[in-house]
Amino acid sequence: MFVEVAYINGKDEDVYSAKLSEIAAIDANSEIQEAIADWFYGIIKEYKF
Repeated sequence: MFVEVAYINGKDEDVYSAKLSEIAAIDANSEIQEAIADWFYGIIKEYKF
């Protein structure tokens, strides 16, 4: 799965695509960390959307 990533205070042309599995959360709270862990678990189990 790919997502669009934008720089904070960046210009419209500063948006690029990245693999979601290669992005690390910065300053994530416990709920976000749990959601990320659940998502990775789904990838390992090869669940489909």
